[in-house]
Amino acid sequence: MNELHLQDKFLIPFFREGLGYREVKPNTVTNSLIIEEDLQEFISQTELNKKPYETLLRKYGGDKNRLLKDLIKLIQERSYSSRNMALFINANKSITLQGIKLNLFYTGDSVIHNNKLFDENIFSVVVQSPYFTFYRRVWSYNFPAHATPPSLAFVVIARPPASLIAEATASAAASLVSATMHPPPPAPVIFAP
Repeated sequence: MNELHLQDKFLIPFFREGLGYREVKPNTVTNSLIIEEDLQEFISQTELNKKPYETLLRKYGGDKNRLLKDLIKLIQERSYSSRNMALFINANKSITLQGIKLNLFYTGDSVIHNNKLFDENIFSVVVQSPYFTFYRRVWSYNFPAHATPPSLAFVVIARPPASLIAEATASAAASLVSATMHPPPPAPVIFAP
């Protein structure tokens, strides 16, 4: 069993069906590492955020995109000062933008609301996205290092000349793959001196 099989057949279905998470495709996660559609939905549709959101939207002249951009910028500034996201969320269940408080997360067991607000939280799971890197004239097909041991990454060489194979380390050469990639990595660019 490899990591992709484990992810596709067991982990993602467990999060989706067992825990009620939404599956989000990796290309919807922006460089800010925020799923913007989920944030927009949460601040505009949940019970305690509807009225503050409408007030903020009026301050922004109805420009939802600018409001979301400013909110993401503020969240990023605050999250950079935290050691990790769990600490950030624990300390920042709400955030104030232009003097108006928006909730980012609802806790459970509220005295007034019980678990009703907690059920309004949006939980999403994102499949791990592979990426290509080019180092020492070799294309590598990898998964993010935080979740994948280096031994599970494998090396892909686009139309390898014999000199590239000779340069590859013994461990990399042992894991060369001659499979068609979709989309295939671009051919290595070599500049002659």
